[in-house]
Amino acid sequence: MAITKVTRTLLSTGIVDNSNATAITIDSSENLIMTAGGTIRAGGTNDLILDAGESGTPDIYLQSGGSTKVKIEGSNGNFGIGTTSPSTTLHVTSPSGSNKSAIITRSSGAEAVNLSEMQDYNALQILNKASGSYLNFAGNASNTQIQAQSDGSTAEDIALNPYGGNVGIGLTNPADYYSRSLVVSATAEQGITIAATGTSMSNYLMFADGTSGDQRYRGYIAYSHTNDRMAFASAGTEKMYIDSSGNVGIATSDAGNAKLVIAAGANSGDVACIDFDGYGNYGAGTTQSINFRLGRTGQATDQPAQIKSKFEGGGATAGATHMGFVFTTISANTQVDQFQIDAAYQRFKFNTTEAPQSNNPMTNNCIVIGPSTSTAVSSGLTNATVLINRAGELYAVDHDHNNTQITPHNWTLIDDGPSEELAWTYWSQRPNPSNPDQLQGINVDMAKVIRKVEDLVGEKLIYTENSNMDDHTHQSIIADIQSTLANLTTRIEALEG
Repeated sequence: MAITKVTRTLLSTGIVDNSNATAITIDSSENLIMTAGGTIRAGGTNDLILDAGESGTPDIYLQSGGSTKVKIEGSNGNFGIGTTSPSTTLHVTSPSGSNKSAIITRSSGAEAVNLSEMQDYNALQILNKASGSYLNFAGNASNTQIQAQSDGSTAEDIALNPYGGNVGIGLTNPADYYSRSLVVSATAEQGITIAATGTSMSNYLMFADGTSGDQRYRGYIAYSHTNDRMAFASAGTEKMYIDSSGNVGIATSDAGNAKLVIAAGANSGDVACIDFDGYGNYGAGTTQSINFRLGRTGQATDQPAQIKSKFEGGGATAGATHMGFVFTTISANTQVDQFQIDAAYQRFKFNTTEAPQSNNPMTNNCIVIGPSTSTAVSSGLTNATVLINRAGELYAVDHDHNNTQITPHNWTLIDDGPSEELAWTYWSQRPNPSNPDQLQGINVDMAKVIRKVEDLVGEKLIYTENSNMDDHTHQSIIADIQSTLANLTTRIEALEG
């Protein structure tokens, strides 16, 4: 039968309505309706049990507004919020149009400050499985903390995507990047920091290809906070260092002697330390350079002094390949190619680009000296000597500042000029011992001197070729005098006899 009204007169049923009005209605479908709403409460300290049935595994539904909000499945105990088909122990589905499914709020209580407290002071604790590790979610107003631990004293590992997939921090598209396992989005002054727990620690970024021995660290970047030094390793050992001064050491950690120090001991043969490689690429006149810049504040232009390796041509065959050197300086803010080693012809060029020729072929194995704008050397030498090109003539200067011309074509003090077509001179200058600001000079027509000697001794001493002096004949002055004296002696003796 259906009971349509329960009044205060039914107190023996245990249902009480103090207002003596209609309190509960059981309709024809045997639904229990609390007309004015209310609370179902167990009296005293007794438990409240909602039992779906005495037999079978019926479900329990909690509804509002005619729709199910919560469902507990009797067959498996799955608890569904916002769904009538919970697929696991707790299944939460957000309502249509809602942006959130669940919020867990820890409104008060102590905040964890260490591993032990993380086990007790957290907003959510997930036990991976019996005897497994917990994943605890805690934090405070300034940060959120996630900690894996098996108990209050043992921290455990966390694996993100252990079976594949990428991780993005600050972005949603890590797969769009080339190296994408972990991609961190960073604006200005942001990035990744490895924070040491002390000033005597060393920290690493490592590259591994295994889990034993040096497979765990085949390559790595290490930073030692003890001496503020960074190390770079390959094949399991450290190969390069940057010290606290910014000096770089290759194959040595001691880079105190220079900005770049390379440890390259050579017991025999040659050990290549620096290699500028451009194999297969060449063009006549192209160079590879090492640049030096000092005193740039005062420079009108930013030009370096340089040591350049110059490709001089060829390249098609090994025999036609030539690579020399050019040493470029800065003089009065202008680059000057001051010294060149011409590899093609084994020439050393000082302050010149001129290329001497021996008739048609190039002159090889020689020293070419460009002109100087200086006059005679008058001071500054103690033990050194000087070779100098003055106006196309070569001078040698000794430590006493005697400027002797080696190329014999100076006629400065000889008013009559050359005595013959191939005449040569001796020329030398020196500072006047009694007046160093004044130069003393000597100039001798050596051809004329030797011609005089030829005439004296009656012997040919100068030999020429393709010259108008090839057929020159000399006198025999001394022989003629000797002959004359002999004749005179004979006549005197005859007269005396």
